Amino acid sequence: MSSVLIYGDPFLAEEALAKLVKKRGFEDLLESNCHRFSYPNLTLEQLKLTCDAMPFLSPIRLVIVRDLLSSFDSRSKHGDLSNGTRSSWKGLSDYLSVMPESTELIFLDGSLRSGNWMLRELRGKTKIESFAAPSRGELALWIRQRVSDRGSKISPSALRLLIHHVGMNLRVLDTEIEKLTLYAGEDQIDESSVAGLVSDVREASIFSAVDAVIESKGDLALRLIQKIRSGGAGATYILNMLGRQLRLVTLVKELQEAQIPYSDIGGRLQIKSDFVVKKTVSQTKSVSWERIAFLYGQIITADQRIKRGILDEDLALELFVTEAVSFDQVF
Repeated sequence: MSSVLIYGDPFLAEEALAKLVKKRGFEDLLESNCHRFSYPNLTLEQLKLTCDAMPFLSPIRLVIVRDLLSSFDSRSKHGDLSNGTRSSWKGLSDYLSVMPESTELIFLDGSLRSGNWMLRELRGKTKIESFAAPSRGELALWIRQRVSDRGSKISPSALRLLIHHVGMNLRVLDTEIEKLTLYAGEDQIDESSVAGLVSDVREASIFSAVDAVIESKGDLALRLIQKIRSGGAGATYILNMLGRQLRLVTLVKELQEAQIPYSDIGGRLQIKSDFVVKKTVSQTKSVSWERIAFLYGQIITADQRIKRGILDEDLALELFVTEAVSFDQVF
């Protein structure tokens, strides 16, 4: 049949692949006619053997190859290929012109440099579709279009709040947009919807509470925690979230002392949200190791008081805040 290269932003490229598979009815193919490979677990000879095979009880055989072209990109972990390895794939572009018509071959890759050797080889030999991520300036328009495609609208303030907390992660943004549009239906998505449904925004109050505790602002910390409680959160959940954020602060502090660059921190901790990374790094600057240990102890004490029935939830949280902000007096 044909071959196509889909590359660019990982989320947009995966989405384009899914649309292509659905549009051409490939999702209904027998499993025996669908083959998925990822480089480097593939050679050109293996690919040829798969593509040359006749499909079973179907006019089509679908072959998907991931990450092949990025292996010829100098930025890749496979970018230092030997000349022998490179020459072993040199016949790929010629093979595409004699590939059986019963085979649909799809190459899927992330971002590629224009000077990529294999990309140059395939130009004019295969259909190429590139999907670049929107720039920060284009992101608002991209979100509005996704919301509109799902039959909803979003207010400017809700849009700003969503971008501020989720950032440029298109996969997470799409998940949150789907959640928001399902909730809003044909109504407009407003700021309160984003605050109530988007996980990073909901957790922002936890960041504020941690800030207040670290800065020994007891009254503010107590008001913030009471606000979270009024939203239906249990005391154990609040303590768990405080503990989780304190753990992230601890890990970031360790990475900083190991001189890990800021740009690598999110990946090391598997944090996808730019907001979470920035906020955690900010909190790390104003807390010592002694204070971290002290706060951990206060969280454990408050949790035990609740679980053992020593204090009710609200009183345990109030006492936690009072003791947590007393660090300066203790040390």
